[in-house]
Amino acid sequence: MSAQKNSYQWDHTENAYSFFHTFVTKNLPQNKDCLHKFFIETPCFVTEKYDGTNIAKDDQGKIYSRRLVIDDGQEEFIKTSLRKVKEADVVEFRDKLIEVAGLE
Repeated sequence: MSAQKNSYQWDHTENAYSFFHTFVTKNLPQNKDCLHKFFIETPCFVTEKYDGTNIAKDDQGKIYSRRLVIDDGQEEFIKTSLRKVKEADVVEFRDKLIEVAGLE
């Protein structure tokens, strides 16, 4: 496991669907600039409470635990397979959010 600290540490995660729905509803149609900045210019991470452990994957494919960067070659984290996390397409997820928000 990597000993490199994660510079994107988080203390709490919200449900993404609820957060995005509230954020988009609040800012459409009057504030598309705010939506564009949030969905296009802000780094994208997908996080999941995975077998009791917080895991995140960014749009470059890097995987993080809550506090550490996970090495690229690592196949497990805290005795849990990272296979599904590695298969997750964060860029496709981000692109679908952009499309649904009408920010193409």
